[in-house]
Amino acid sequence: MNALTRRDLGRLAALSLLGSAGLAACAGSRTAEGEGDQPPKAVDKLTFALGAAPRSLDPAHGFDADSATVLTAMYDQLLVMSADGKLTNHLAEEWSQPTPTTYVYQLRDGVTFWDGTKLTAQDVVFSLERHRDAEVASEYSIYYTKVKSIEATGEREVTITLTKPDPFFAYVPALVGPIVNEAFVRKQGKEFGTPTGLTLGTGPYKIVSYSTSDGAKIVRNDSYWGPKPAIREISFDVITDPESLRLAMRSNQVGATRSIPLDTAPQWDQLESVEVTYARAPNLVYLSFDVLTKPWDDVHVRRAVSHAVDRAGLVNALYHGHARAPKSPVAEDYWNQLLSPDEVTALYDGLPAYDFDLEKAKSELAQSAHPDGFTATVRYTAADTVVAKTLQNLAENLKQLNVTLKLQGLGGTTATSELYGHKSLGLRVAYFAPDYPDPATFLSLGLGKAQMIENGWNFANFTTPEIETLLQTQESSTDPEIRRPALEQLTKIMAEEQPYAALFMYDVSLALSKDLTYDGDYSIWSLYPSQLVAKLGPAKS
Repeated sequence: MNALTRRDLGRLAALSLLGSAGLAACAGSRTAEGEGDQPPKAVDKLTFALGAAPRSLDPAHGFDADSATVLTAMYDQLLVMSADGKLTNHLAEEWSQPTPTTYVYQLRDGVTFWDGTKLTAQDVVFSLERHRDAEVASEYSIYYTKVKSIEATGEREVTITLTKPDPFFAYVPALVGPIVNEAFVRKQGKEFGTPTGLTLGTGPYKIVSYSTSDGAKIVRNDSYWGPKPAIREISFDVITDPESLRLAMRSNQVGATRSIPLDTAPQWDQLESVEVTYARAPNLVYLSFDVLTKPWDDVHVRRAVSHAVDRAGLVNALYHGHARAPKSPVAEDYWNQLLSPDEVTALYDGLPAYDFDLEKAKSELAQSAHPDGFTATVRYTAADTVVAKTLQNLAENLKQLNVTLKLQGLGGTTATSELYGHKSLGLRVAYFAPDYPDPATFLSLGLGKAQMIENGWNFANFTTPEIETLLQTQESSTDPEIRRPALEQLTKIMAEEQPYAALFMYDVSLALSKDLTYDGDYSIWSLYPSQLVAKLGPAKS
């Protein structure tokens, strides 16, 4: 869910603001490290459409998808994630975990910033320490709460020590660790990351210009240590209206975007000049029931509502095949490193199913404290048409249970502020995108008292002594043999108690002009700092 207020450019009026054409060709060929310095044969320029401009070029203040699309083109990290979610070396040519609380990274030699300054271990320490600095107020600070120290322990060695074992920390350098130049940041002071101060990174692209309303322009870093990007110049332009975006892609004024509303997928698929890639992803839409308020404190009411959702019908109507109806908010994909495929199947086969069945819904409601029905209100973002249609369908189904569900549409900022402020929770619709491929990515946020606070993710306010013990068990060890049974039990409890009713898991998408191709397998993990736009290049003829 994006909480940003996005500027509405209008429909066709936006097209005149796009600047250069979506694609412009030139000569050359793409090269990889060690293959020489031949100038890349490439599409010379590309316009990449965003839903909003980057909020900052300071990586500590760019925690949203549109900002990340730009920032990841300019910064390197110690590690990145492959398309299947596995950690891959990047600025760190190797890394190790000698103790449960110690991570040691050996830096790649010969890496320089855009101005030719050599990358040092101290630059890495400074970059990561910023996320622990209260004065920086990094949006990523929560990922560093268990860090005890970050030290340069050699000319090209950085050691991170934790206060206690953290099974998720291995992913942090790949998720939230862009490396900046310490001297440049200190020199720019408060101007760092602004349109005036800009930035200095080691990544495959260099910043040219930046506006907090109109977007940014970057050019290829021809001294980059890694594979050279094929496209020389990329303009990131803001288009907020979906139909304007589609028309811009059709007319080749935009060459690429990730901002495709899946409810319009058939219209996009009909564009002759555009190829849309859809990748299965555990992006979750779900109902949240605040168990501290009536009638949602009654498990039979929650189960009744869950049975009243026509997930399969809504998936077909709203997502046109680019989503699935999950059995649990915890995606089956998260278990790959903890369970075998057969074990995953056995776990999910054993969970209670909440298929669309109004007779079962009536049976559950009859066992509740509200057997004759009730009236409730659900507050949601009015502009979210997928959620609005889902709730309208649910309200119609609930009428057959003598339940009146009143829909109250809100502005996006108000709805988001209320949700994260834990105000008037009741029944809500929420979105969730995972940080890392592990079942705890949802369980550790959606359950437990630690998240029952403002800006916490336990919107259901759901916990028990058993849940607290299980959460502590899986968080206190990196041993899969200890974590696995705790995570399995948490998943079972959540399925039985239904503090959350999973609605859909929808695909990620990438629309490219047919003159372009993406180098690699596109997945949800491609959206994380793995330099998405640097992997774009000319399509093979």
